[in-house]
Amino acid sequence: MQRLRGARRHSLPVCQAVKIDIPMQRVAVIRIVAIGQTFADIPTVLPLAISSGVTVMPIAVSFPAGAIDGAAACAALVVGLAVLLNRRAAVGRTTLVGAWWWTALALVAWSGVELVAALGFFEPSVIAPLRLAAITLSFCPVVALLGAKRPQHVAWNFVVLSLWAIVALPAVENLLLHRGREVAMGDARGWFLWLLVLLGPVNFVPTRFWLSSLLLAGGQVTALSPYLPLLHREFVPESGTVGLLLAAAALISAWLISRQAARGASAYDRAWLDFRDSFGLLWGLRVQERVNAVAKQENWGLELTWSGFRTPESGE
Repeated sequence: MQRLRGARRHSLPVCQAVKIDIPMQRVAVIRIVAIGQTFADIPTVLPLAISSGVTVMPIAVSFPAGAIDGAAACAALVVGLAVLLNRRAAVGRTTLVGAWWWTALALVAWSGVELVAALGFFEPSVIAPLRLAAITLSFCPVVALLGAKRPQHVAWNFVVLSLWAIVALPAVENLLLHRGREVAMGDARGWFLWLLVLLGPVNFVPTRFWLSSLLLAGGQVTALSPYLPLLHREFVPESGTVGLLLAAAALISAWLISRQAARGASAYDRAWLDFRDSFGLLWGLRVQERVNAVAKQENWGLELTWSGFRTPESGE
């Protein structure tokens, strides 16, 4: 008994909690962004590893959409005016001066509306009709070419102005009578817009300015897509700004092409090619017909083709 009691006195002490630190592998969480997907956390850790708890902040630089649109509008305006002023002397004494002024007016109006929209000076319900009226001004230069014949080329500008007033009438009605609503463009006016868009490529695709005409037409279709039949919606974000940039690209391409002399076998061929490319298909065919009629009547022994003067017998 005494041994048992002694044994109890010398029993093992009560176990105490022992803190054991086990080193574990720590791996930070990597945040990535996949194109077309949301943020995804990819922890590259072992099954028994634990996160270090460090927050990884993605670093990104972003600019407001309005600032980008405003900068694009200013760039298009500056570059476009520089191109126009560079070619002003070349058209100063021709009947193309009317088309030059209409181009400058359309560029200033379109760029101005996009700049005002980027700065947020007006509500979107006011910007929409103003944008429509400004974009339709881009049809005026090619329409001005249709009457580029002396002496009626000056009076023809009133016809161009009247045409623009008819096309832009829905925008005026919206501003004065239906402010706050969407601009109502009927199907008849919408199909007429398609005709005006195609007028430029039809007139200049057969010339060396074919790329410029396609760029301008692409810009018009992009900007006017909400009003055009078969589209009736914006197929790119910020369609007005994108269309303006395409129009500015058309001016740049036309300027670069005009710096290269027309290739012709003779001075007469080069003069004809320069006229044909500047005035387009409609005036080119008319002048070609008149020249060939006079050549046949006067027995010149020459024939004016789309590529230059040729002799009927040899074709050269």
